[in-house]
Amino acid sequence: MKQHALGPIVMLAACFLLTGCDDLLVTTKLPPIQDDRVMGVWANPEDPTDLGIIGKRGDGYAIRPQEPGGEPTLFTLSRAGDALFAQIEEKCANHVFSFRGDSRTCYQIVRLDFDENSMTFRQLDPGVFEKIPDVNVEYRVATSHPKRGDSVTCALIESPGPELLAFLASLPSDSYKAGTRMLRKE
Repeated sequence: MKQHALGPIVMLAACFLLTGCDDLLVTTKLPPIQDDRVMGVWANPEDPTDLGIIGKRGDGYAIRPQEPGGEPTLFTLSRAGDALFAQIEEKCANHVFSFRGDSRTCYQIVRLDFDENSMTFRQLDPGVFEKIPDVNVEYRVATSHPKRGDSVTCALIESPGPELLAFLASLPSDSYKAGTRMLRKE
């Protein structure tokens, strides 16, 4: 059943968790894969001293900020069609879909695109749901309006893995917003 609308990075990890922009959340963890292109030291092109270091951790990866004592951000990779995605586990209650006592786990999905020496993180444009006439996944789109004056829109997909993978694989590249580009440091 479909539900419709309800109403410079400091570190590489900020691309995932502190974007301040639209998020795609899912309740089904996609099958993890390995793609070591993500490993290495990455720099913000606008501030080359702003570095993040990605290494393997368990069945996934960890982004470790260069600063001592910085907490790593854990993520796994998954593939849907030709697209590569990072998925970051977090509590659904951290987002606009939260309700009192919500203990569900969500996975923030971010598309990764690679060029020669760069990696770009791209968020799904939640407006894509209005552009696709027959979306074959269960979803909700909601917007929060925090006191600081800006709004954040999230899309939550609650479909099983095969339907979710088929949906993500079917999305054209222009379904994603321009993203944060990081450069590989040698």
